[in-house]
Amino acid sequence: MSGSHYFEAVALTGQRVTTNIGVIRDPGHAEPWIIAMSVKPGYLTTLGYANRWGIEPMVSDFKSRGFGLEQTHIQYPDRLARLILVMSLALYWAVSTGMGDQVNHPIPAEKNDRTVSLPSSPAESSPGSRGASGAPSNSSSNASRSQNSGNAY
Repeated sequence: MSGSHYFEAVALTGQRVTTNIGVIRDPGHAEPWIIAMSVKPGYLTTLGYANRWGIEPMVSDFKSRGFGLEQTHIQYPDRLARLILVMSLALYWAVSTGMGDQVNHPIPAEKNDRTVSLPSSPAESSPGSRGASGAPSNSSSNASRSQNSGNAY
């Protein structure tokens, strides 16, 4: 079943917090993406929020949860861009190695009758990606922009 559903001003939790919800189910994905957001939901808006789920953990890994980017105190954008490139490659290697190990050597809790196909790249795991729905992915590289930004970190 493929399709999208959008809900506005949904009351959540016992405190009745209101939010908007976008639900996207693309062919090739076992489960739908259910995204809570503050703006009016729509297909592209929901995809934009979905992409944040890949970006925000990566930034957190780069900063305080892993690589310690903030502790470097790098002031030159060209050096920062090179460091981020190396860190991106290291993170990709670590994640792909872990995913490969999970497939080839699952721990007992992972051995079950459900068959899950893992994406070969992070872009394939987001709804709307070419691998899942045939539509082009809406993700883009920020590497060239970060090199020319002129901001010192």
